[in-house]
Amino acid sequence: MILQILVFNAFSYEYKDVTTNVIYTYDPVNNKAEVKQGEMEIFLDGDEADEQLGRSGSPDAKDEIAILDNFIVDGKKYFVDKIGDYAFVHMKNIKTVVIPSSVKVIGKESFAGCVSLSNVCFSEGLRSIEDRAFAGCHSFTTLSFPEGLESIGFEAFTCCSKLESISIPASLSHLGELPFYCCDSLSVISVANGNTKYDSRNNCNAIVETASNTLIVGCKETVIPSTITTLSTKAFALCKGLAKIDIPSSVKEIGELAFEGCSGLKRITLSEGLSVIRRGAFVDTDLSSITIPSSVQVIESGAFYSPSLQTLTSLIENPFEVQSICSQVQYQYVTLCVPQGAKKRYEETSDWNLFGSIVESQPTAITLLTTKGDSFFFNLQGHRLNAEPKHGVYIRNGKKVVK
Repeated sequence: MILQILVFNAFSYEYKDVTTNVIYTYDPVNNKAEVKQGEMEIFLDGDEADEQLGRSGSPDAKDEIAILDNFIVDGKKYFVDKIGDYAFVHMKNIKTVVIPSSVKVIGKESFAGCVSLSNVCFSEGLRSIEDRAFAGCHSFTTLSFPEGLESIGFEAFTCCSKLESISIPASLSHLGELPFYCCDSLSVISVANGNTKYDSRNNCNAIVETASNTLIVGCKETVIPSTITTLSTKAFALCKGLAKIDIPSSVKEIGELAFEGCSGLKRITLSEGLSVIRRGAFVDTDLSSITIPSSVQVIESGAFYSPSLQTLTSLIENPFEVQSICSQVQYQYVTLCVPQGAKKRYEETSDWNLFGSIVESQPTAITLLTTKGDSFFFNLQGHRLNAEPKHGVYIRNGKKVVK
């Protein structure tokens, strides 16, 4: 038996703006008003629950909307301070919304699925954008949030596929998880000077949590600063335009699914100093080769689940046990390249011993090279290269570089 529950707005009085066909609800007792909430249906079947988005609160709203800052009923003025949850959910006709300074909160999923919405004018009265408020709004290209905004919720702008540029104000103090997840066109990210919680140091095109030096939101044009210590969970996830990236030696940890679904990622440099590679860090990328620095101490399951991977080079002299860092199929066709003299140790260590092909790297012909003038590239046999290699190990300016 299926029980259907409808969740409605708590206010019982309604006012309709005939210019835009937006419906507002108001509370005569507390003198509050908001854009009418939509309805969310919850289906219960035994012990299982399935939530589905229902109807919007203003189903006949026009394609260009200016939210009222106040209205009068029976001689009493009501100020609109919120856009209710699900207020315009899945309304594919809406193109433009102007939000007045009276509105403090944009409710959860209020504009989710408004695929034609390309222009939202925020005002400085806004304080909070709640969970998934603009999820799936594919027509956004640029977002500039007003000074005074304090909070952006979980997946607030997820899957805004055309979004290219975002500007975070100095006032923002809370970012929910994955606020710009799956925004694969994103290329410009800036945080205003004066923000004490987040920054975009060195014009890095990323959002960094200042206190922890953690990069929490990256994009296809991100350059990771040398002060970053952690790449957070899904920091670059589904960033399909990301083609290459260098991770500096300051980074100690790459978070879970950090590069998940970066299908255009063909080259990455992991530097000595990296210690932890979390679960699924490079799942579903286009990397054909990855070199693991000798400093790595933890590799979690699924770290290298990448269908394009052909060569996995480990510089770790004494391997530690790992579990399912590659898929079962990958173990059969990916070549594991290990340090000279370490092959037996890898063959005796779980799950490294699952690789069908384990080979030792060739002896290094040079250990130190000093050059003057131009910076040249040399392979490990000491031969000068005509151009910078895309991956592998080489010598530059007397230092061994891993790509």
